[in-house]
Amino acid sequence: MTALHLWQLAKKRLERFLAEFVNPGDEVHLAHVIPEAKETLTVGMAGALSSTLGGSGRASTESAQEQGERRIKQAKEDMQNNYVPVLTARNVPFEVAILVTPSKTKAIGETLTNYATRVNATALALGKSDRSKVQELFLGSVFKVVLDKTTTNVIVLA
Repeated sequence: MTALHLWQLAKKRLERFLAEFVNPGDEVHLAHVIPEAKETLTVGMAGALSSTLGGSGRASTESAQEQGERRIKQAKEDMQNNYVPVLTARNVPFEVAILVTPSKTKAIGETLTNYATRVNATALALGKSDRSKVQELFLGSVFKVVLDKTTTNVIVLA
């Protein structure tokens, strides 16, 4: 688990994981958890800010369904562009999963552990976050849920 916007760091951790833990014949499952969309989101700038910054002043709204579809599409593109090339370069069989869940700590941790169980994983590798202390606390609590709920081996990549 590494924040997707930190993809360069996550890519390095994936390469390290492949080198240190993946044996010939192993299959890697990459899971990306995204929060489900529940509300309408307003996108863009409005009013005086837009004229100051050279924007159009237009704002558009995005329904929960549109927001969810956009997030899934973006997650698939990010996985395809950033992580799949690493796996294909090493000839590692893989599967990519986009998992949608409520953005609550317990739900995220349970989604990860349920996915690991469903694919019969021998290990669940989580990357340490390099975020702020507040974000680290949140991700730390996801780790706690994973550790409490899983019967799978957990590898933490620092």
